[in-house]
Amino acid sequence: MRMECFIWNMINELNIKANSKSALFIFIMVVITGGLGGIAWLIAGRWFLADFWWLVCFIGYPAVFFGFLGGVIYLYNHEFA
Repeated sequence: MRMECFIWNMINELNIKANSKSALFIFIMVVITGGLGGIAWLIAGRWFLADFWWLVCFIGYPAVFFGFLGGVIYLYNHEFA
């Protein structure tokens, strides 16, 4: 099972409005992918790319592209909202 499906199934079981479910899903996706980017920087980039701006890039790009845009595309393709 993909991460998106797992997260959406957990959120879908909550007793909240559909718009709130979509917003919560996008928020959680952004936080998780940004966190994974930060962990990747801590593991690999800490020694090679030690500047603060590299940390921002490692967190920002996955959060925007995989978390936000990926979450929006997932919701759009599956018509959950």
